[in-house]
Amino acid sequence: MLSNTLAHLGGRGLSAIVGFVVTTLVATQLGAAAMGVFGIYMVLQSLMGILDGGMSTSINRAIAIDAPKEQPQADSLRLFRTYELVLLGFALIIFLSVSTFMPWIVSQWESESAKQLSSLALAIFAGLALALRFFQTLYQHVLFGAQHHKSANTVIGFFAAFRATCIMLVLFVFEGSLESVFVVLAISNGLEALTFLATCHAKKLWYFQTRPSWKRLKKTVSFMAPVSGATIIALLLSQADRIIIGHLVSLEQFGLYSLVASYAFGINALAYAPGNVFYPTITHALHNNDKQAAAEAVTRTLNLILTLVFPVCLWAFFYGPAIGSIIFKDAATAIMTLPLWKPLFLACCLNVLTIIPFKIFLAQNRPDIIFKINLIILFLYPLVFAGGISVFGYEKGLFALPALAGILFTSFLLCLQHRGETEKLFAQKIIFKSTGLFVLLFLFYAATHVFITATPTSLIEQLLFAGWPLALAGGITGWFLVLAPLKKRLA
Repeated sequence: MLSNTLAHLGGRGLSAIVGFVVTTLVATQLGAAAMGVFGIYMVLQSLMGILDGGMSTSINRAIAIDAPKEQPQADSLRLFRTYELVLLGFALIIFLSVSTFMPWIVSQWESESAKQLSSLALAIFAGLALALRFFQTLYQHVLFGAQHHKSANTVIGFFAAFRATCIMLVLFVFEGSLESVFVVLAISNGLEALTFLATCHAKKLWYFQTRPSWKRLKKTVSFMAPVSGATIIALLLSQADRIIIGHLVSLEQFGLYSLVASYAFGINALAYAPGNVFYPTITHALHNNDKQAAAEAVTRTLNLILTLVFPVCLWAFFYGPAIGSIIFKDAATAIMTLPLWKPLFLACCLNVLTIIPFKIFLAQNRPDIIFKINLIILFLYPLVFAGGISVFGYEKGLFALPALAGILFTSFLLCLQHRGETEKLFAQKIIFKSTGLFVLLFLFYAATHVFITATPTSLIEQLLFAGWPLALAGGITGWFLVLAPLKKRLA
């Protein structure tokens, strides 16, 4: 698990860093309004997973069950081909839809900057970039299910670096526009999808002659239907804040909200690294009723998630204003981001803790539980979030986000505890370990933030002032939760 997680961190970590770089460059080089349009692209990128309909998760599970074998069963490969054909139709739908409606969506802000950024060319390349991501996601899940994490993440990491390099060249050397950024995204997404396809073929997971199996597709409906419902609601939940905010603020404010939210989402993506390794591992362990392997998988995954997420999120909670002043030369822009850091990163701490129970329910073929929980939260979301902003104002109302994340986390744990004694122990471990680490890190950052009152002037001093608490907290946490247990095990 550790080697596969490190492979994911190499790919996903680099991809997350590239996400930080790209969104920051768009905001700083092209302006907050351009970041607002790019924020719409990111919302659509998440919401288009609705059309996946649980296919990626389903094929991941099917391949994971066959994983100990040298080659998956022909039945699973035919299911894979069937999903490819279905996604081809969905990719065409998303391309035509985005190309048609994205200019109209941007024009709804009725500002001069929105009119300048509502071009058809921009929408066409954004739609093409989004359509090609369907195939990236499917091929990734096939490789993950077959436990080829290193191969998959080599592709992810390479193309993340490729995208970042090309976008920096476009913006700094050729002084390109937002349209040129989307051209780069479309080209890189297409090349990445083809590379994933070649990797699947090399690992004996994809053959050109394989025929689709529509009967096999029908057999997976009992799993896919609730997974699809849960996925749809989860995606709506992940983007509900931006959808609501987009109706309440200007395009520039929406752009800055999307920027900081993308930072928080990038930290979440780091937690998906051990989560993606955990899913096929826990699926195989539970399928074979190996409780010891399941318990070890939960412990190791929890330790890795806490190490990767909690030090960074709580650091951003306290040092957000310092980070904003480093990123933005314009003081007014940095001030506009001040109310965003605390609620977004506090919600991030709670959201990542749902990964383990979420994956356990999927492994146990109980996506219906996920569906019911997410449906309740989705119903509460507009009431609590929009209502909170209306009653308490923009700044205080944003704290409805961690409140909703807390309700979601609590619901998952309560359902997990009622699944059996083993699951109850898993839930208790998540509660006690995460609460203890949260309190310790919160007190540490609070103390450093209050008692160290130096006012840095140069950029180097600012980076050191904001960076050393993260380095110290992250190093200590990583040692106690990951490195020391690993050293003990190897000894």
